[in-house]
Amino acid sequence: MVKLFVGREKEYKHEWYLKNKARLLVKANLYYQQNTQAKKEYSKKYYHKNFDKIKPKKALYKKKHSDRNNELERLRRLLPKVREHNRNYNFKRKDIQRKYRKDYTNGRVVTPKILLLEKSLPLIKKLYYEQGWDAKSIADKLSCTKDVIVAVLRRNNLPVKQKQFSPRRYLPCSNGLLVRSNPERIIVEFLINNNVEFIYEQPLPYKDTIYYPDFYLPDRDLFVEFAGLTDKKWYVEQLEKKRKAYQDLQKNVSFITKPEQIVEVLA
Repeated sequence: MVKLFVGREKEYKHEWYLKNKARLLVKANLYYQQNTQAKKEYSKKYYHKNFDKIKPKKALYKKKHSDRNNELERLRRLLPKVREHNRNYNFKRKDIQRKYRKDYTNGRVVTPKILLLEKSLPLIKKLYYEQGWDAKSIADKLSCTKDVIVAVLRRNNLPVKQKQFSPRRYLPCSNGLLVRSNPERIIVEFLINNNVEFIYEQPLPYKDTIYYPDFYLPDRDLFVEFAGLTDKKWYVEQLEKKRKAYQDLQKNVSFITKPEQIVEVLA
C-alpha cells in the first residue's frame, strides 16, 4: 500500500525537511563515507584472498579487448592521416618533456622533492665537492634521481661539474683519431710526432668482462693507462680491478697520471 501525503500533512513534511536539511545532509554524507570505506576494505580482502583467480582473468580480458589485439584498431592506425597525427603528437610530447627537464635541472621548477633535499644541502656539498662523488652516486645514496641533485645545486647557485667522458665530447687528433679527453689527445700527438706505433683502446678480454686500455704499444708489448681521476673513490676502485686483471693476464702495463709522463715511459 502506497502512502500519499495530501493537504496539511504534505506541507508539514516539507517544512520539517527544510528545517533539518543541513543535519540530514551531514548524516547522509557521513553514512556515504563509512559505506565507501567499508566497501574498499571488503574489496581489498576479497582481492587478496582471490588474487590467483582474479589476475589471470584480468590479463585475459586485457589481451582480448586491448587496442593492440583489436584488428580494426590496428587497421585504423595504419591510415596515413592517423599515422601523421600520432607522429606529430609524439614529437610535441617529447619537446614538452625535454623543455620541462631542462627547466627542472636548471632549478626553475620547484617540487616537494627538491624542497625536501635542500635540507640535506650541507651533506650534498660535502660529498660532491670535498669527497668527489658524482651526482648519480649521491642520488643513489639519498634515494632520488640525478636530476634532483643537479636542480638542488643550481637552485642554490652552486657550480655543477660537467661529464668527464661523454660521446658528444670526443676530440679529434691530427691523424683523424677521436679520443675521450684532452690529455689523451696530447699523448696521441706525442706518439705521432715520435713515430711510435700504437693502438687506441684495443679490447682486452678478462674473465667475463672486456677492458679497453688507453694505449697499446706493439713494439714494446706495453699497455699505457692514463689515470686522470685519482681523486675519486670509484675511479681508484676501478684502477685496482684493472691492475689485478693485468697481473692475472701477465701483461706489462704502465699507469700515468699526467700526459707528460709518456716521455718517461718511452725512455
